[in-house]
Amino acid sequence: MLNQPNDPLWTSGASVALGLVGSRLTRDPRQFHVALILRDGEGCSRLLHLAWHKKLVFEEWNSSYHWIPFDGLDIEVQETLVDYALVVAATASVQEIPYSTLFDVGPHFDPEGKYVRPTLGFGLTCSTFILAICEDFGLPLIDRSTWPAKRLADEKWFERITKKLEEYVPRSEWLAQRNQRHLLRRYRPEEVFACAELSDGKALTFSQIEPEVRKIISIVPR
Repeated sequence: MLNQPNDPLWTSGASVALGLVGSRLTRDPRQFHVALILRDGEGCSRLLHLAWHKKLVFEEWNSSYHWIPFDGLDIEVQETLVDYALVVAATASVQEIPYSTLFDVGPHFDPEGKYVRPTLGFGLTCSTFILAICEDFGLPLIDRSTWPAKRLADEKWFERITKKLEEYVPRSEWLAQRNQRHLLRRYRPEEVFACAELSDGKALTFSQIEPEVRKIISIVPR
């Protein structure tokens, strides 16, 4: 169920959720941002998200996000997923995850929770960071093969993001990303967010996600 930012967390007994926020955080009315919300073993609520290039953030819940708990997953699965995500979160201060429009196959993290980049030019976004954690945990949220490629809005997003990245990444990495743009398949924040509502442990297709996404973007302000 989609919850408002100030609604109390975990009333359903869940321990992991996804949060979505618009331009008040992204400062871009065209862009949502998605984050993991975790309840740790001490009952504290924390946010784990990739904010930008080499900027992995692990912080206290701040009631800025609309949120949806993973109620469709068994409580034991949720708790184990939280434990896995906390291994990654423990490395936040030393992680250097490159921000990239291109998302490779895994594994994405080593046993200590450090990001492993398989191919020059590839990396993660706020959305694919969540997909990567869930895939490595053994709970893929989506069937990537069903996602549309070369959507016009995604092509424009690619141009906008790579232009911004040019001042942050080495030239070789930037060119590698630009030269492989034919591989672009974007997993939008609102699409990953919708997985929390629909996930029952099986990978979701784009056609399953799309109606929920339309509902979400009609409610969550950009």
